[in-house]
Amino acid sequence: DNSDAALFFGNLTIETGGEGSTGILIGAPDAGSNNLAYELTLENTSVTTTGANAHAVQLSFASSSGTGSSFEATAQLSATATGAGSNALQVTGTGDLLPFMLSIEAGDVLSSADGFALQETGMHTTLDVAGLVAGDIDFGTGNDDLTFAGNALDLRNLGTVDGGAGTDTARFANATAVFAQAVAFVNFEGPVTATDTALTLSNVTLDLNRLVMTGASRLNATGMSTVGGDLRINGALSQANAQAGDRLTIDGDLCGTFTYELDAQFDAPQTVDLLTVTGSTTEASGTI
Repeated sequence: DNSDAALFFGNLTIETGGEGSTGILIGAPDAGSNNLAYELTLENTSVTTTGANAHAVQLSFASSSGTGSSFEATAQLSATATGAGSNALQVTGTGDLLPFMLSIEAGDVLSSADGFALQETGMHTTLDVAGLVAGDIDFGTGNDDLTFAGNALDLRNLGTVDGGAGTDTARFANATAVFAQAVAFVNFEGPVTATDTALTLSNVTLDLNRLVMTGASRLNATGMSTVGGDLRINGALSQANAQAGDRLTIDGDLCGTFTYELDAQFDAPQTVDLLTVTGSTTEASGTI
């Protein structure tokens, strides 16, 4: 009909094991020219799929000319896919590229062992993440905006985040995040930004074109860690963990005004943390 739609699902526990299976499949019909707003809420819902090429949760939206339509989802959700090539959350739009707003709240889980935590195509997506994401994110087509926020973030097993086609942005805002495996941000047209955020690299590589950190931000790096791109930081750059010998490589330019923290051991065997910059440091200043 011509009315907006609100869908609520709560207190569900679903487990699937078949190849190509889907735990929850929700489809919104063609909006036509009615410019409808669809609102979906998943509350206290747990979906686990163990089959190959499966989806824990799949959202499918269709539109031919409803360019003013929008879709919004709020999740209290644990979506886990453990099978080969399986996705935790699959979002598909057809026809027009419509706005889609998705919130993954503190305590929520999107986890894929061998696929995508989130794979989206055919939508202009705004994704806000405050919970756990493990696996890759693929935004496909459309203009997409990604925000990581809050102190309940768990990105230890985040993989590749692909902005896909279109104009895409990624940011951290008032966030605390630890990366425990290699992470890459690709196909984002501007820098990845971080405001009032603490990021920790734990013996890993963070690949991106440029990382810009402002406000009360800090980048902590332990072990053999690398920032695979330019770094502009106004805040603190720290290798201090009460153990000398850490190695941090900035594979690009380093600039900004920041405090640099490091460990040094003067007793035998003498050692010190090492910071290596492969590019320019002409615009870097601060204190040690």
